[in-house]
Amino acid sequence: MQATESTSGKEGHFLDFLVTLWIFVIALVAVPYIITCYTVLYIFQNVWFGTASFLNPELEFIKSTTLRSLVETHRNQGILTIMLKINGPPTLASIRRHLEELVRRKDRSGKLAFPHLTDCLVTRCGTYAWRKSTFDLEQNLIFAPYNFRGRPVNELTIQDYVSDIVSKLLPTSIPPWQVVIIPSSENHHYLLLRLHHILLSEGLNIADMLPLIPPVRTSVSGSDCNTSLGNVLLMPKFIPALKDRLTQDFTNSWNEFILNNDPLEKPELFKRNASFFEFVAISFIVLVSTFKEWRKGLKSIKPGLLSHVKYLCITLRREQAKRQINLNIFVKSIFVSCDPRNVIAIFIRNWYRWSLFTLAIPYKLYMEAKAIQSCIMLKYCAYPNTIVGFLYSYVPLTFKASQELLNYAGIIFNTPRAIWEELSRNSEKVETVTLCGRKVVAWSEPVKIETIRKIANSTSTTDTEIILATASEALSRFVVHANNVQPKEIPITARNINSNYFLLTGSNVRPTDSVGGMLCVDLPILDSRKDADLMENLKRIKDNINTAKEHQQLTYLLSMLQTKYGFLSKLLPATLITIALKYLSLKYSVSFTEITSRQPFVMQRTIWGQEVSSVIYWRPPQANISISLCTNYYGQNVIFGVMCDAQLAPNHHLLVRGFHEYVKDLEASAAIQ
Repeated sequence: MQATESTSGKEGHFLDFLVTLWIFVIALVAVPYIITCYTVLYIFQNVWFGTASFLNPELEFIKSTTLRSLVETHRNQGILTIMLKINGPPTLASIRRHLEELVRRKDRSGKLAFPHLTDCLVTRCGTYAWRKSTFDLEQNLIFAPYNFRGRPVNELTIQDYVSDIVSKLLPTSIPPWQVVIIPSSENHHYLLLRLHHILLSEGLNIADMLPLIPPVRTSVSGSDCNTSLGNVLLMPKFIPALKDRLTQDFTNSWNEFILNNDPLEKPELFKRNASFFEFVAISFIVLVSTFKEWRKGLKSIKPGLLSHVKYLCITLRREQAKRQINLNIFVKSIFVSCDPRNVIAIFIRNWYRWSLFTLAIPYKLYMEAKAIQSCIMLKYCAYPNTIVGFLYSYVPLTFKASQELLNYAGIIFNTPRAIWEELSRNSEKVETVTLCGRKVVAWSEPVKIETIRKIANSTSTTDTEIILATASEALSRFVVHANNVQPKEIPITARNINSNYFLLTGSNVRPTDSVGGMLCVDLPILDSRKDADLMENLKRIKDNINTAKEHQQLTYLLSMLQTKYGFLSKLLPATLITIALKYLSLKYSVSFTEITSRQPFVMQRTIWGQEVSSVIYWRPPQANISISLCTNYYGQNVIFGVMCDAQLAPNHHLLVRGFHEYVKDLEASAAIQ
């Protein structure tokens, strides 16, 4: 019986391997078509943009393509929204001066640093373009009234007030950004920034729009948050070590080669005629030096193939002149090598070297034995110049590096099947209404970071898993209240963003460097109509995240490459990507974004000295995504925010209103455990 079960298990594993192999081969066969597609798209896009620019000379077309621009419609815009709560009265004049300076700011060449802040965004020939317009700051800078629907603006009305502003589309007749100052009847005010995502691809950072004091530290990875959404990729350890070892040994050998054969390092080579082999060595040094100098000078010459080739020829002639290499020297080197006296001298020299080597064999064997003894007794080799030392240095390192390569090969081999299984499986949806594209927002009361960290430490989980456990409870109540259906799991997309994304600025700062990759996670949903076990649900969330991190390393990397370099949108046709995004957003209709702080427990200040007590950032849901959950770490607190389709209002408040209560429930369950 056991033998039969063992045989059937082996057959099952073999069939599973065959299915994975078959899907991988299909993906491999598609690679040449993707490369061909990229070439065709590159040519077609250049022709298309050239034709569009010729037909519309007054417009400046945007050639970069992002995933948001592919799924964006007039009524479902990708407007990034961030709100600052600032202590003290509003200062309209200071904000106006900041924005005026930003619009007029120039770079080192004397050109406007952000020329498109004053341009209108239009659509022509199926793509975005900038159109010059008469810019009036008063249309983009708005000082909101002190009252909202007849009531003063305070903590009770601010959420409805902000939702009312966010739900309105940005006018197409003004540049696609807006700053709204919201005064309050209490001793603080709010600064709301709405920014079209296209501006971020034009060199603008969100922090440029915010009147905040620049941070002292600029480390992108300077976050103290215990997150599950970072370090998804298994970073190689032995492959870089092997690379460094090879680089070091090669550098030493190259420096020795230069020292013995470069006339600039060994001037006596200029005083005699070089042999043929010396000429070859000097010529090789000339070629390497030419390439190095050519690469250094590329930034100082005009772009273009002709300029590069011309500069390469000039560099080659300069390096030849330094070392006195020409055709005459080449001919002389042949005669020098064929001289009988030189031939006899070379023969005697080689015979002498071989004689010394033969006599030194006993000593070399002794040194090899000492090296073996050193490896056994001391666990390291004290004789690196021996064969044993070389093997002891490279063999274990090469073996471990090969293991890492095989591991990465396994990830690549299994990824096509993992993607196929994710695409083909059925999943449950949250919304049951047709989306309208307008957005509403809400946010929770702040919760202390120490409280979440305490629960995470007592349950051996991470801050991310604690937040997702509260999101599970919130989604459970929202779904039951909205359509009286209780799903067991809801597929969500999750990613981590460092707060440098919207709080760091500078000419060398790219916001996309602060954005992590995306994970697709099945979020277990608590049954709010029964006595649910919060700790068991937390364990399921942890297991699901670990499973996703194990099987989605390559897709996580691809999502990062797309965010930073537009990798996928350059390879595949826009129509195919749009269809895929619409389909995937139907399956993953909830997105979760974790915004971790680059400087935990540090409060920002405006450039005129007022303290910023809270920062809330919302990522807009697009395509068929209906709910975007955002966790904002700032100072000593965490705020849970949501931006969702206006058709889900007013129930969207249920997603964040009980955040403080959910954390207390988890804290109580962790204490009982």
